[in-house]
Amino acid sequence: MTSEMSDEAMRRRIRQAAEASLAAWPAASAVLLYGSRARGDHDPLSDWDIAVVTSAPEDCPPDLPILDLWPEHVHPVFVSPQDIHKHRNHLGRLGCALARDARIIAGRWSRPANLDAPTMDVSMYDAMVLTSFARFQAALSRLANSCLEENAVNARVQANNFASCSADSAEHFAKALLVRNGHELRSTHDLAKLVAHVRSKDPVLAAKIEGLNGHTRRDHIVHYGDAPNVDVPGIRHALQRMSITVQLLIEELPHFHERMKVSYLDIANTTHWLQQTVSPPLDDPQSEAGEVAMALREGRGSILSVSNAFLDAWSEIAPEVETRMTVSLQERWRTNRMQSEQDG
Repeated sequence: MTSEMSDEAMRRRIRQAAEASLAAWPAASAVLLYGSRARGDHDPLSDWDIAVVTSAPEDCPPDLPILDLWPEHVHPVFVSPQDIHKHRNHLGRLGCALARDARIIAGRWSRPANLDAPTMDVSMYDAMVLTSFARFQAALSRLANSCLEENAVNARVQANNFASCSADSAEHFAKALLVRNGHELRSTHDLAKLVAHVRSKDPVLAAKIEGLNGHTRRDHIVHYGDAPNVDVPGIRHALQRMSITVQLLIEELPHFHERMKVSYLDIANTTHWLQQTVSPPLDDPQSEAGEVAMALREGRGSILSVSNAFLDAWSEIAPEVETRMTVSLQERWRTNRMQSEQDG
C-alpha cells in the first residue's frame, strides 16, 4: 500500500511508469495526476488518481507499465483530448476535473480554454443516482446473505460487503446531490472533504451530506484484501448511514423517478427477498465475527422499514410503476448465493 512508501518515492515510481507507458504506446500523449493528490488536500491513505490522455482510450495495451501500479492504490483511467474538452464544464465528468485540477506527470498536454462555471450534466446525475441505487440494492443482498449464514466468519464477510456497499451508495448519492445543486465534485471518498468547498455557499446541503459521513472512506475500502474487518460500532454506523441515505433518496425522488423504473423493480425484488429470510443460529455467536453478524441481524428490521418506505413513496409519486416480482425468490437466492461464494 502507498502508506508503506513515502509520497516522493511513489511519485517517482508513477513518473517512471508514466514515461515507460508513453514510450510503449504511441497513441498516448500524456499522463496526468488529478484529484486530491493534485490539489494538495489529500491524506496519507488517499488514492493516486491518474489519467492517461490518448487518442484510443478503448484500446489500452494490457501490459502497459502504468497498470502494474494498480495494487498500490494507483487508479489509472483513459480519456481522449476530445472528451476532456467536451466535458470541461460538465459537473461530475472526468473532463471537468482534469480541466481544473490536473497536473502533468509525463508527456505534453494543454489545459482546455474557455472554462466557464460548471453546469449540471443530466446524464451524469442519472448515472450517479443509478449507481447509488445499485449499491443500495447490493447492500440489501449482502444483508440477506449475512442473515442466512450459519458460519460466523462467512457472515462477517457479508457484513464487510454490506458496510462497503452502504458507503458507496451514500457517496454516489451525495455526489448526485452536489451535481444537481450546481457544485463542483472532488475526487474523494471522504464526504466531509467532498463538501468542504460548498459549506459556506450551501450550508443546508452540506449538513445533509455530512450526516452520511462517519466512516465512509474506511468502509469503502473494507472489501480490499488488506483492509481491517468492520467491527460492531462500524456495522451500527453503516446501518444508520444506510437509513439516512434512503430517507434522503425519498426526498430526491421527484427529480429522477420517471427515468429509473428498473431500479425500483430491482430494489423491490431484493426487499421482498430480504423480508422472507429466516436466520439460522450462528455456529459461534460469541466470537468477534459472530458479534458483528449479530449486530447486522439486529439492524435488519430498520433497513426493511426504510426500504419499504422508499418503495411506498415511489409508488405514491408514480402509481403506474411496475411492482410485479419478475425474479422468483428461489432464483434470487441462487444468484445471491453464487455472489456470496465469489465474494468469499
